[in-house]
Amino acid sequence: MKIREENAEFETIPALIDDRAARWGDKLALTIVDKSLTYRDIALRSASLAAGLTEQGVAKGDVVATFMHNHEAQVLIWFACCRIGAIAAPLNVGLQGDDLRYTLNDVGAELLIVDSECWEKLEAAVPENISRSVFSVEPVADCGHFNELFSASAPPSVVVQPGDTCCIIYTGGTSGMPKGVALSQFYYIVSAYRWGSAIKATSSDHHYSVLQCFHVAAQTNAIVTPILYGYGSTLDRWFSLSRYWSRVRACDASIIDPMGSMFTLLVKQPPSPQDRAHRVRVTWGATAMLPKHVEEDFVERFGIFIVPVYGGTEIGGTAVVHTPLGEIHRKGTNGHPNGWCDLRIVDANEEPVPVGTVGLITVRPTVPYSMLNGYHNNPQRTLDCLVNMWWHTGDLGSVDEDGWLTFVGREAHWLRRRSENISAYEVESILARYPGIAEVVVVGVPSELGEDEVKAFIRPENGVSIDPRELTKWAEDHMARFKVPRFVEFVERLPQSAAKQEIERHKLKQHGNERAWDREAADMQKA
Repeated sequence: MKIREENAEFETIPALIDDRAARWGDKLALTIVDKSLTYRDIALRSASLAAGLTEQGVAKGDVVATFMHNHEAQVLIWFACCRIGAIAAPLNVGLQGDDLRYTLNDVGAELLIVDSECWEKLEAAVPENISRSVFSVEPVADCGHFNELFSASAPPSVVVQPGDTCCIIYTGGTSGMPKGVALSQFYYIVSAYRWGSAIKATSSDHHYSVLQCFHVAAQTNAIVTPILYGYGSTLDRWFSLSRYWSRVRACDASIIDPMGSMFTLLVKQPPSPQDRAHRVRVTWGATAMLPKHVEEDFVERFGIFIVPVYGGTEIGGTAVVHTPLGEIHRKGTNGHPNGWCDLRIVDANEEPVPVGTVGLITVRPTVPYSMLNGYHNNPQRTLDCLVNMWWHTGDLGSVDEDGWLTFVGREAHWLRRRSENISAYEVESILARYPGIAEVVVVGVPSELGEDEVKAFIRPENGVSIDPRELTKWAEDHMARFKVPRFVEFVERLPQSAAKQEIERHKLKQHGNERAWDREAADMQKA
């Protein structure tokens, strides 16, 4: 399926939600942490909130940030921003310390809406030079309440275009701090059509999600796609291993979205007679960095079809490349573009590599506004990734003679832990400030759950002894907990290439952990 603005049913999110409210009104659309919204609720409350945001001085192009766990407010704020041409920026609740402070400065929001847990981290991190109005979804001292932002007035009439940025998603990068990916209104419409097409969505489906609203996968798969196709969706606060299948059954879900190591944890649970007591028919293949047996065991045990996918926030979210439900899949691949993008594998000189050869994955859209508008506040980084008019993903892979993609892995400075992208440079830049560290390199090493564990190789200053437990405790105050190294290994020197004197990260990744201090093992001994 190919979609152009001239033949798409909807071009913007307001057009979509208003149509669904008129068509399905009182039908249940979304349940987010036990708060239910009908299609009419979504349309009316987002309009009321849009009017209220305008009364607060928010105008087209302004940013409204949220810093909270899954909550109905995130969806309503996002859709309200879409109505008035403003931009929503849902921030990762794992941010704290330096990376939270950086992100707040970078996003430059006019308003910030938090929950009580994130308010405490905000108080600790926010610098004096950030001046903005802060509201909370729960009673918090010195904060306005989210409910105060709704207005009885009609929202202003603002013309929004398909290509207008409506959301900024912060994601890990290969260098520096997190980058804000600016995404258009039509980006989400295209993503919903693509995911619905991939899974053969129908109005009788129900989606159960444990993903967070600050990730594009939850936004596209669990929010916009169900609204487009007219089926219900339930989003819980967090992934709970002990309650997962009971929640799936309680929601009568037909679509689920475990991600990364969640698959491993579900498979490792003791077998149960209830393993197939559900009506789930499909999930997505967010399994690329897991041991192959995990995916096979999941399908065999739970009887759920996995749609193989490859995608990313910058290039269109979920399933830019996929194998549609019902199509014969080529084992070991992630699928093919299905007309949604052009795909090319290139070498270091930007030359296409032969069929079957591993190289850098580059893509370009075949549908307008279906990929990022650019990086927020960072046009140079946008240009750096857009070489020869092809978007460079930073991933490695190969294609066969028919264009089926096989994802191989990420470039050296990327790692992925518990479904979160992490920049090695970012963690290194923070750890380097710890007293006594002369040099530090961070790499991803294999995790027993799949994906990566964070490992820091540290060269101390001469004569300095560093306590790894004190170092990681310090790190927890300066970065998101999922970025804090599990393994710490002290070395006298770091391997460097003869040609460029660059750190040979591939050698460090293969070093093993026999000589490393293990934070998880230390915590277990302490307990």
